Amino acid sequence: MAVSDNAAFVASYYYQEAGLAARDDLANGVWYAPDIRMKVPNGTPVSEADLREVLKRRLPWTNETGPAKRESKQKTPTKKGSASIETTSARDISFSVPKSVSLVWALGTPDIRMKIEEAQHRAVKRAMDLFFQNVALERIGNSKEQKTRPAIAFCALFLHGTSRNAKRDDGKLHPDPNLHTHAIVPDIIRSQDGRLKILFDRGLKHWKFALAAWHFAALAYELRSLGFAIEAVGNDGRFRLAGVSAQAVQRFSKRTIGAKDFASRVKARQRAGLTTSLALSMTRAPKQDFPVEDLLAAWGDEAVTFDIDVSDVAASAMRRHNRPQREPSDKKKQRTVERALARATEHEAVFRRERIAQVLASQLVIDGVYDNPSMELLDQTASASSLLHRLADAQNYRLAQWTTASMLALEAEAAALAFELSQSPFARAPTIAEAVEAASEALFPEQKSAATLACSDARLVLINGAPGTGKTTMLKPVVAAYQEAGFKVIATAEAWRVCLEMGTDCAIKFASLTTLLGHKGRELGVDSRTVLIVDEVGLLGTERMVQLLRLAKERGAKLVMIGDPSQLRPIAAGSGYRLIHPFAKSASLMTVHRQVGWYRKAAAAIVSGNTAEGLHDMDRHNRVQHIKSSAEATAKAVDWLEKEFFARGHGPSVAIVKTNDEVHEISQAFRQKLQLAGALKGEVHRIAAMTPNGIRRTLELQDGDLVRFQRRSRVHPEIVNGSVARVVAITRLEDGDLSLRLSLRIKLQGKNSTKAVTARLSEWHDENGDAHVGHAYVSTLYGLQGATIAKGLLILDGDKLDERDLYVGLTRARHETLLLLRSKRKKAWYSEEGPAALPHEKTARQYVRELHRSPDKVLARECLPQAEPAGDMMNEVQAPATAAA
Repeated sequence: MAVSDNAAFVASYYYQEAGLAARDDLANGVWYAPDIRMKVPNGTPVSEADLREVLKRRLPWTNETGPAKRESKQKTPTKKGSASIETTSARDISFSVPKSVSLVWALGTPDIRMKIEEAQHRAVKRAMDLFFQNVALERIGNSKEQKTRPAIAFCALFLHGTSRNAKRDDGKLHPDPNLHTHAIVPDIIRSQDGRLKILFDRGLKHWKFALAAWHFAALAYELRSLGFAIEAVGNDGRFRLAGVSAQAVQRFSKRTIGAKDFASRVKARQRAGLTTSLALSMTRAPKQDFPVEDLLAAWGDEAVTFDIDVSDVAASAMRRHNRPQREPSDKKKQRTVERALARATEHEAVFRRERIAQVLASQLVIDGVYDNPSMELLDQTASASSLLHRLADAQNYRLAQWTTASMLALEAEAAALAFELSQSPFARAPTIAEAVEAASEALFPEQKSAATLACSDARLVLINGAPGTGKTTMLKPVVAAYQEAGFKVIATAEAWRVCLEMGTDCAIKFASLTTLLGHKGRELGVDSRTVLIVDEVGLLGTERMVQLLRLAKERGAKLVMIGDPSQLRPIAAGSGYRLIHPFAKSASLMTVHRQVGWYRKAAAAIVSGNTAEGLHDMDRHNRVQHIKSSAEATAKAVDWLEKEFFARGHGPSVAIVKTNDEVHEISQAFRQKLQLAGALKGEVHRIAAMTPNGIRRTLELQDGDLVRFQRRSRVHPEIVNGSVARVVAITRLEDGDLSLRLSLRIKLQGKNSTKAVTARLSEWHDENGDAHVGHAYVSTLYGLQGATIAKGLLILDGDKLDERDLYVGLTRARHETLLLLRSKRKKAWYSEEGPAALPHEKTARQYVRELHRSPDKVLARECLPQAEPAGDMMNEVQAPATAAA
């Protein structure tokens, strides 16, 4: 679904495809106004004159004129001497059907084409009903207590059937079939009291995915009613028609293919990276009128050219189910609702109505439930007290918020378990003082205090350790003291690489949390004489924290948790760190030791929360640079990597970015440099690989490549998720597998070293045969959290700069980090006089204008209504504990 906010609509554009659709009235546009109070004739044709009037905020049927829109700060420039142009404003919401549906519509019989058009029209009206009741709002109240309520709105629906023109394989120029509906929503609405007002739809950006899922679910229902078989694609509600081959879909997707080819040519000539959406925009040709018979004939001829049987496509797609469609049982509906609400809290513990609508509609498609999404179903789900819990309204416009009953139960269980562990003592390590004195590295006072606390009788200990403050140094005497007392110490973390480094540095057993909490964790023998050291606890969500607390309670183990809430947030819902913080005995490590020279001062300022001061220190040493585009960022990253790759000075140097797409882009460009320099040798082996975010890519491997493994080896336990190795040689085996001779980076007695390993590539294959391996020249922020490198290059979007990203990215390197800020705005905080001439705390904000800090993950218990306050968590869990005693 596409949404555009156009201030100067050309009404004639929407009438260009009249005659192509089997339902000519839908192509010419119809008004959709389900509420008669709007006084717009529902279902009547849209004349071009009426559309122009409506876009000027006038209702031609009642001769009413709406209020003038407030002037924006930036006025549209006009030519000197010309009259000012009255601008109009509306929303163009485009609902497109899946390509397989467009193909059957284009190649089908007139009867099939008409049925598909009517199905699309009904599905779009369903989606617009959702828009009218939840997105089309009016503001009420004063500026201090402003609220919103549903308004009375309407729209014009235009059915189009083509994309923009694209060049075909035979050299001809005509569009692909692309059935879609334009819903033109004027920014004029009628208030509940009958007045005309300006539409308030600021929530459209939040409802966009819900509207798309609602449309797909309604369209899937309509197509099933016609006898089509539906196959879900992904988990966002998308689907395809069974029986339509991927080859046929690919042949009629020339518009997208042409845009991608254009992006590739631009990249090759100008080293400029283009996203697919930007390439589509830049190659957007004006629509041309084609005789309907010629266009339909051209599509049919193209299908025949590529051996696509037109009748077979339609017949395969119209394959009827073995039995007639029946209304789903209440039990099946209930299971679908339960699965949907379970997905609602995948990443956030608190959600709003649009999230309920999105997961509910997409789950109807995923489960194959023959039911039309409706407001009644949405209202029933939102009011299901056994599954959902209504929270206090959000502060902005008093929007309703929910959480699931299971999420509240998990948070309550986490608090109760943490309180119980905090009240049950654990055996001390009596020789901690001697272990601190005997440590190979002298401990600072705050490290000694933290080590002493970790060896106390507290069973739940939380060490708040900022990056580079010597957490591993502090832990070594703790491990020694407990081992001398006859206790078992195990290191664990969410990521294999993190617990491997801790286990290796401290010479103790280690396992990831997935392994520790699974059936394999029994082999570790966790019992009442076990101390579990959990690193990067700030990345644990609520559910993972509850699982860990359960294990500690059942086995009688002690938890020493190390984390930093200022680093990156958990991917899962909730925050395990914030749940246990009120109950754990805690200590803090804030003195930075990792960095050396001038860079230590800059890192210390960032760690202490003074981001602006840290940036100024880096700027004085010319380590902050402004870049204008992604292409310039890639070029600078390649040059920097080339210099550091051949220098081999202080250890590994890594470029750090935010997304896996940036990792792929820079890695590809840098490998071309290495190939030209002769650093990569031998045959190029192309393998199917899977990225950390689940995207399949073709990975090229040669002798000399630096690779990162993204899952644990089935054969070599020393190679885990996050391990890095240099490929010494690659040999093709008789069974088609690749034998890799590796120089694996490891740690021996706390120092970096290498180990020769020979492994098969299939050790990292998944069930689909994709290798979970990637190049290691570039890393994402999440992939590098908890790691230490020699030098770093950090690339961030300066217009959306998050202090958490700076916090993590600028504290990885020991010697220095070069910060590249990609921004379209002119940097304003740099000054010839230096930082002293600028405001003390607002200099960084002047550079990006919106330097912000992403908030902590919200806990559901924090959003409970005042009528049922969460209260102080310590007091809340003491009562049941006392009663039980």
